[in-house]
Amino acid sequence: FAALDDQFHPIRRCGWRDEIDRTQAGSGHQVSILAHSGSRSHSSQRLADGRSLYQVATYGQLFFAPIAPRFGAALRQAVEEHDPDVLHVHVPNTSAFLVNWIAAANRIPMVLHWHSDVLPDGGHRRLRMAYPAYKPFESRLLKHASAIIATSPPYAKASTPLSEFADKVHTVPLGLDPDSLTATKSQSQQSPWPKPG
Repeated sequence: FAALDDQFHPIRRCGWRDEIDRTQAGSGHQVSILAHSGSRSHSSQRLADGRSLYQVATYGQLFFAPIAPRFGAALRQAVEEHDPDVLHVHVPNTSAFLVNWIAAANRIPMVLHWHSDVLPDGGHRRLRMAYPAYKPFESRLLKHASAIIATSPPYAKASTPLSEFADKVHTVPLGLDPDSLTATKSQSQQSPWPKPG
C-alpha cells in the first residue's frame, strides 16, 4: 500500500489523511507515503507505527502546484523498493500525473482520492489559463484509476470531471478516530458559545 500525497506532517497528525494511512498500518499492511516536504529538503524515515515516509524537496509553486523536480525519481524508487499492491493517490496534485509515465507505478492498481475539482471558471485567472493544459493529464489519471473516492454523494454528483467516470466513483465520508483527538482541560471546559454582552 503506497500513498501519494501533496504534503505530510509526521510530527503533528494531519487529520483524516493520516488516519487512513495509520489505520492501514494498524491492520497489518505495509504502508509507504510519498509526499512533498514543503521545504527544499528531501528526507526518508520510518515512523513509529512502521510506515515509511518519503518527503520530496519542493522549490515553490506554479499555478498552486508544488515544484518538485525529484518527485518522479522518488516515486520510481519507492515503487521498486516496496512493490505495493495498491497506490492511493490524493488529487489535485500535479505530481500524481507521474504515475501515468512511470511504468513500475502504472502497472499497480490505483485508488484516486478526489478532494476537489480544479475549477477553471472560478475566480483565479491563472487557473483558467492553465486548465486546458492540465485537463488531459487529469483525464488520463481518471481513466487509469481502478476506483475513485469522493467524500459525499452530492459532491460526486456535482463534479464535472467525475461525471464521465461515475461507474468508478465510490463515496467514503471523511472521518477521524475519536481516540486520537485530545483537548486541553481548559478547552474541554470552555463553552463554544460566546458570553452575552
